[in-house]
Amino acid sequence: MIQRDGSPSGCGSDQYPRSRRHLPWSPGPFGGASPLTWARLLARNHFAVSPLLLHRLLVNVVGCISNTGLGLVQSLLFNRKIAAAKIEKHPIFVLGHWRSGTTLLHELLSYDERHAFPSNHTCMTPSHFLISGWAAPFVSRLFFPSRRWMDNMPMGASTPQEDEFALANLGVPSPYFAIAFPNHPVPYQEYETLEDLSESDREEWRRTLLKFLAALTVHDNRRLILKSPLHTMRIPLLLEMFPDARFVHIVREPTTVFASTVHLWRSLYESLGLQRPNFRGLEEQVLARFERMYRRLRQTRRAPQPSRICDVRYEDLVADPVGQMRNVYKRLDLGNFDAIQPRVEAFAARGRTYRTNRYQLCDATRELVLRRWGPLMADYGYADGAIQRDAADRLAIPA
Repeated sequence: MIQRDGSPSGCGSDQYPRSRRHLPWSPGPFGGASPLTWARLLARNHFAVSPLLLHRLLVNVVGCISNTGLGLVQSLLFNRKIAAAKIEKHPIFVLGHWRSGTTLLHELLSYDERHAFPSNHTCMTPSHFLISGWAAPFVSRLFFPSRRWMDNMPMGASTPQEDEFALANLGVPSPYFAIAFPNHPVPYQEYETLEDLSESDREEWRRTLLKFLAALTVHDNRRLILKSPLHTMRIPLLLEMFPDARFVHIVREPTTVFASTVHLWRSLYESLGLQRPNFRGLEEQVLARFERMYRRLRQTRRAPQPSRICDVRYEDLVADPVGQMRNVYKRLDLGNFDAIQPRVEAFAARGRTYRTNRYQLCDATRELVLRRWGPLMADYGYADGAIQRDAADRLAIPA
């Protein structure tokens, strides 16, 4: 039985560590949105902003004004170049549930000088980053904490970020808008897979993504590394857009993923939301979305050719980053791995001092997660929450 705060009976929120404090003057993940996007978001949520958090809304209103002006300038200067840009090398997509290691894998792939990636700055200011990029170091010091709220990973304007935030800031509906109004039902869940959208809405999503990637290509024409957990449910459409795309899917021990994902959303809601979050139903939301994601992946992961998709276990990647990344490069034919091996080795040396969050799930929560997620994760070498080692070099692929 789930309690009002979202925890199973007999369990409480003390299963999750406390969030780090957010910089009060930072505009948050939707600070790059237009006035129209914010007007729609506020109207959809009946302007239900907590009085004590009105300062967060005010910061975003100020951001809207600057974004509009800078966006117009970028359009005048770069629209022709963006329209003419060709994405010659189709992207590499990092797939996987939140807190499975997608950020780590994204960063490791970004070490390759043959690759480019959307950064925090480009995703938070997608309408004008081509003319405001010079200010990224200043923006980083002013608006970004040195470490992410939910974990100890470094953060700054130039570090890799999810392109889903860029789409949301460009006005595309996204489930991520739940961050702003966490006490309301998660919006736009039809945008998880994009399958149930009208043809016009799906085409608008495609057009916006392509325009953003074209702008990134104008800035840097190297092959793009894109990461968004929601892309895990969008493989067929991504293949339609990019037939030569590659996909790297990462998995992690399920109870850790569950606890870390709940902590992630709690941290984002507390640090960036416009409401004092009550967290009601949060654990069920996490459980249900994971199930939707991996059922969808089972249905669609055979769409790419076997040489275009591979799987990595987080635990294996942390234990042997050089060996696992070399295998990814070989499986996906990404070119010579030797060129980036020294940087991966340097990461491995730094990683020995990195400490992840620790979670102490109660027995009821742990049993619930394993009952709901265990069958979906057994194919990837996890049984009863434990990693199963065998002689095979590759993960089992769900049928």
